[in-house]
Amino acid sequence: MKQPTIYRVDYVDHSGNLSRAFVRVHATMAEDGSGREVFYARHDRLGCGKNAGTPDAAALRLANDHGYATSCKRMPPTPYDLRVDCSREYQSALREAYRTTGRGFHRSRGRYIVVTIRSDALVDFGEWEWRGTAKQLREVMHYASNPDVTGIYIEGGVDFAATLRDFEDGAYEPWVAEWSITLYNNDVETFRKEASK
Repeated sequence: MKQPTIYRVDYVDHSGNLSRAFVRVHATMAEDGSGREVFYARHDRLGCGKNAGTPDAAALRLANDHGYATSCKRMPPTPYDLRVDCSREYQSALREAYRTTGRGFHRSRGRYIVVTIRSDALVDFGEWEWRGTAKQLREVMHYASNPDVTGIYIEGGVDFAATLRDFEDGAYEPWVAEWSITLYNNDVETFRKEASK
């Protein structure tokens, strides 16, 4: 299951007081089999609500049930969120590798940061290992302020060998599966750019 998205919602409650709530929004598939997503918003004090539109609409609706929402901002992911996302994507790639290669040994290629300028790589795979710290996340997102940067990603992959000795001898199949997480995309800007602020 995906990590919830967190929204900071400022609202004026029924008493006229300005309040702030951090609302968690989970996405799930609709039960009617239509394939569309339904968003569930949850907060300890405000309760929970459901919206079929967008995740921010679910957070706003929850606040509007308790007053009048004045703003709603999607919060950037934490390093913990990204570590969980990397682990989930790696496990998915590993399952794909098992399906395509069958019996044998699988090894991770690691987690690396890739920064692209148009179609070229400014920071290529294998040059900068993702350690998952807040300091490194700030350093990585500093690249997003460069207008020429088109994308920032965390990428990894899986290698396969029939025996452990094949890994030692270099007789293994590289990249039998791969995974990627988008931190920043200049074409479709993601909320993760906000982590650099």
